[in-house]
Amino acid sequence: TLVVLAIYSKQTDVIPHGNDSLGNPQVLGLQTSEFRGIPLQEDAQKPLEFVKKAELDTLDVSARSFYVYDRTTGQVLIENNSQLQTPIASLTKLLTVYLAFQYLPNNEALIVKNNDLVLATPVLRLQVGDQISPKQLIEEVLIGSANDAAMLLGHALEEKTGKPIAQLMNETAQKLGLSNSKFNNPLGFDNVANYSTAHDIHL
Repeated sequence: TLVVLAIYSKQTDVIPHGNDSLGNPQVLGLQTSEFRGIPLQEDAQKPLEFVKKAELDTLDVSARSFYVYDRTTGQVLIENNSQLQTPIASLTKLLTVYLAFQYLPNNEALIVKNNDLVLATPVLRLQVGDQISPKQLIEEVLIGSANDAAMLLGHALEEKTGKPIAQLMNETAQKLGLSNSKFNNPLGFDNVANYSTAHDIHL
């Protein structure tokens, strides 16, 4: 299991281990550039930093690999085996969607072919001859993780670029700095050649 957690808020509350009450959360930390009372927005010269007020309790975390960081400051708060190469299942579809945004015009209708059909759920239940826009497919992939929608995008990307989808994904991954990732298909089906790391996913 792989976990990547980004913390966005200026204050992050973590419920202490064994405490079911939501009324008294433990403050993990605070994003601040405050010095002697200078508010964040008035101190543009000093970069934001995340100041820990308590350590994150990971005793109950069963994931083999995790990476927790503050999205605003970029600081890594805690990690474990973040470079471990791990199957990433449908997180693979994020790269498929990224490529669709790069190469496929939103208003260009795609026609479903027989090789686009996938039985493994979840699916959009596309039928041969259906016409659907990349925009609709992207929404179905992101919201419903629809495998047939991702497959159709993958085949459309192959036609548009003239490259096998795995090659296109791997070339793009390297450009994005995903040095410990490799992709074999646009869906995320488990395969020894389809993996990433918690560190790469956070990029």
